[in-house]
Amino acid sequence: MFRITTIICLLAGICSCKTQNYTPESFEGQMLVFGNEGGFAGTVNEYYLFENGQLFHFNSRSTTKIKCQDLDKKTVDQVFSNFKNLGFFEMELDDPGNLTNYLRMESGEEKHELKWGGVNEEVAPIVKQYYNNLMRIAKTKTVAKE
Repeated sequence: MFRITTIICLLAGICSCKTQNYTPESFEGQMLVFGNEGGFAGTVNEYYLFENGQLFHFNSRSTTKIKCQDLDKKTVDQVFSNFKNLGFFEMELDDPGNLTNYLRMESGEEKHELKWGGVNEEVAPIVKQYYNNLMRIAKTKTVAKE
């Protein structure tokens, strides 16, 4: 009887550790939204990265948000800490253009966004590098298998 109880408790513990799956609309923690919009067709191409590692992709041509493979905790922690440590919360960059790139950190009602693509403001190289690294990481994550 003791073995059965122990096994049931272990299985219950393992199942409860599974990551909760959210959607961009239901997630209430910290989320990094990044992507681009505009061009001739006005297309939006963006990613949603949650602090729990979930990643979604949205393209306005398909109108649905697609779940991608999750990112590992180490990468997610690095991405989120870099946003803070590189001073992005203190930066002000709002220069949209025909093709606009953006980074937006959201936490509840709080949002901080950097937008560039116009010709009025110079973009710090670290912002471009951070954005390019994010896009490179996101593009390696294929659609998640359900």
